[in-house]
Amino acid sequence: MTEPLMPDREAEIRETHPGAWYDGPWVQGYVEAAGDEPAYCRVVHLESGTVLATLPDFAGDIALFIADAHDAVPELLAELDRARGERDENRRYAAQLEAALCQCRPECEDGEYLHCVDCPVVEIQMRGDCPGFEGNPVAPDLCAGCGEPGDSHKGGAS
Repeated sequence: MTEPLMPDREAEIRETHPGAWYDGPWVQGYVEAAGDEPAYCRVVHLESGTVLATLPDFAGDIALFIADAHDAVPELLAELDRARGERDENRRYAAQLEAALCQCRPECEDGEYLHCVDCPVVEIQMRGDCPGFEGNPVAPDLCAGCGEPGDSHKGGAS
């Protein structure tokens, strides 16, 4: 498993991508040996025909990776941005739900709220192993015990 993407590494990836430079498809091609010239692989800007990289003939997979990365990296970064936005929205929603359920006005310590023992939020936070799918009044398709969707619930049938 890889390490988490650190902010400085992400910034480096975003800054070093060529962006719209030679916008349009990049393709990998193989050039057969001719006379004294050995065979080689190359990465070409399809629209202009400009050769962007030349690699040894055994490096076809690397050439394909370079050509594909031109479009794939921005797609992956956009998906990362979308997923982070969704995560942040879900965090805000969870905080709103917690605030609506909370009856104790908790103190914030190290970024987490410390609820009174008899606060309904504590019961929800303390649920460990889920005994089975339970109805959830806020999101009926999710288990109130573990938050998993009913159709893929590990604890039992929905």
